Amino acid sequence: MSGKGWSILRPLRWALHATLICLAATAARAENLAQAVSRLESPTRQVWLSAANELVEAGDRAGRYLERRRNAVGNPRVAARIDSLLREIWSIRATLEVEPRTLRVGQPLDYRVLIRNATRATILLPLPTEGCEDGLRSPRIELELIAPDGQPAGFGPTWARAGELDRLRADDFVRLPRGAETSLWRDGAPRRLRAPGHWYWAPPGPGLYRLRFIYDCTERNWNDWLGRSTEPELDVKQRWMESFRGRIVSNWVTLNVTE
Repeated sequence: MSGKGWSILRPLRWALHATLICLAATAARAENLAQAVSRLESPTRQVWLSAANELVEAGDRAGRYLERRRNAVGNPRVAARIDSLLREIWSIRATLEVEPRTLRVGQPLDYRVLIRNATRATILLPLPTEGCEDGLRSPRIELELIAPDGQPAGFGPTWARAGELDRLRADDFVRLPRGAETSLWRDGAPRRLRAPGHWYWAPPGPGLYRLRFIYDCTERNWNDWLGRSTEPELDVKQRWMESFRGRIVSNWVTLNVTE
């Protein structure tokens, strides 16, 4: 074949090669999902929990696969496990990011939270406003800390604050389409991890700490969302009535603290 003929066929060969690679990767992923689902049938808790974690991490792909398999499952216990996994996969997810993760005693740290809508519909997500981090209004923010000894550790008592809080606004509720992700704070910037009465919290001693973020939007009392703020416009209350209700718990982050 002439050089011109090879030059015409070369892109086709590359395309075919890339297609074969994609097909092989797809088949491998399907095989991994099938193996994980089969391990859900194990009577050993450690085995099926490990499989469940793999499936949750696989996200939408695992969700679609589990839905196809669900009706064929005859074991009620396995079916219940799949139903529980589907609820977790098709959910609102929070990802906690912390910097730095390796730090010294007394060193402050920053964190940010990303919210992803893994449900099948657009949601109206309430964003935190003034007073939410201090427990003065909904939605309530909680940071859960586990000390090196394995015991829960606090950041100190709630702040005592006076005066009115910022008024709720329409843009305190954002529409998050299916599959979309957003920073929990409007400006998207990292937040300094605070301690009540201080500018920041810092680990008091060396060791491995564990931290996670909890976002509680379950409160249905309108006054709890207002806090000590004035009544907003009527359209704001309408957006609140349409907004997401639930409790979102993030991943655990491990902090390695040295002297």
